[in-house]
Amino acid sequence: MKFQTMCFVVLGMVSQIALAQNKAAELGSEWVMPSAGAIANAPKPVMPKIDLQQDKSNPAKAKLDIEALMKQYQGQQALAQAQKPGDGRPQGLLAFVSLGMPDGSIKNIIRQASICGATLVIRGFHDRSLTKTAMKIKEVMGDAKVAWKIDPKSFAAYQVTVVPTYVLTGPGASDAAYSKLAGDVSLESFLESVQLQDRPMAATAQTYLKKLRGAM
Repeated sequence: MKFQTMCFVVLGMVSQIALAQNKAAELGSEWVMPSAGAIANAPKPVMPKIDLQQDKSNPAKAKLDIEALMKQYQGQQALAQAQKPGDGRPQGLLAFVSLGMPDGSIKNIIRQASICGATLVIRGFHDRSLTKTAMKIKEVMGDAKVAWKIDPKSFAAYQVTVVPTYVLTGPGASDAAYSKLAGDVSLESFLESVQLQDRPMAATAQTYLKKLRGAM
């Protein structure tokens, strides 16, 4: 059995060499089969190493999880592609922001969003860099826990032209049903406005307000 296996291997190698020689004959002198030495010495692709340590003088500080952020972004893109036409816009309580906003304003939004479960949406990468985006998010978040989305399509879908802009959709609401408010106000102020002025959304706004006020 071993002898037969070796025979098959040798025959296979001979067959591959014969095919290569035939290919060379077909293509003429312009095609030359690389030698074993050339293959061994060929440069190997190297993935760039990105050091995300924020403070090299203090190794105890946690590194930014850039890989997790990228996986989250890729997962959101895959989910958007899998969704049916017309339901691609995110739902719930959304805060459209920019990482270029004053830190005081965005930190206040982050604090309230983490309490009531709102999602923060940004148009794209900060300074066109995923690394800088992750570092800036880490800087403004501090110890808060809040969901982020990098979603330029949602800015267009909800016609968001300034930040911050808040959007609230009802449970199971269609894409056409939502409340929106643009301006430098708090999430709490936006929810209060919806509760008072938008009857179809009042109950949903009240649910978020109870979470927010219960922890304040």
